[in-house]
Amino acid sequence: TAEFNKNVLNVINRELNATFDLSDFDHLSFFNEEQEQIEMHLKANREVTVEVDDLDLQIQIAEGETIHTEISRKFSRESAVRMAAKAGLEIARWFTDERGWFSLIEIKRAGAGSTNIHERS
Repeated sequence: TAEFNKNVLNVINRELNATFDLSDFDHLSFFNEEQEQIEMHLKANREVTVEVDDLDLQIQIAEGETIHTEISRKFSRESAVRMAAKAGLEIARWFTDERGWFSLIEIKRAGAGSTNIHERS
């Protein structure tokens, strides 16, 4: 995961002719309970100056400052039901593992008799 996260800097270096040194950053990830999401950041382990030639840009990054690189949203059963209802949908079936950590849901139009989401009216 750390290599995957740091790869964003390789892409910026390659695509925008930037000077990010991957060793200047540490991978940081955590669950943000308030937002119900896992966040990934790259945290500067020293003060860094980066040149982004294609944008004619110089970036100063303080030691300890982070670059927010990814969000992986997590949904409770209640928040998934609310989100579906807001879109005019409802949960038809809910599949989960034994521990309840991972789920797959089948969604249908609210009030629709069929659970075939590919059906056209």
